[in-house]
Amino acid sequence: MFNLFSAEKRRQQREQRLYELNEAIAESPDSYTNYVLRGELFLQDKQYHLAADDFDQAWQLAAEAVDTARWGIVAQAMMDRAQAGWEITQRKLARRDGR
Repeated sequence: MFNLFSAEKRRQQREQRLYELNEAIAESPDSYTNYVLRGELFLQDKQYHLAADDFDQAWQLAAEAVDTARWGIVAQAMMDRAQAGWEITQRKLARRDGR
């Protein structure tokens, strides 16, 4: 019984996080961090295509920030996380698709 309760609680927390990230992206569509976080959430949920799309968007936005910021260490860190996440999704998709 406890496992069912904790599994349901985790599912609700994930849904809430996804809702909050969707809202944050709608309010600040140029915030690369939100795309990385949502991509990581999609990755955990095995929604690899959605995760890859978010990681790609995050990487592009962070790359622009690195180019324009005086000190882009946070953008570079998010680029690295987006790249790592994107690579994981590509391996997972290839494995799933038998490539």
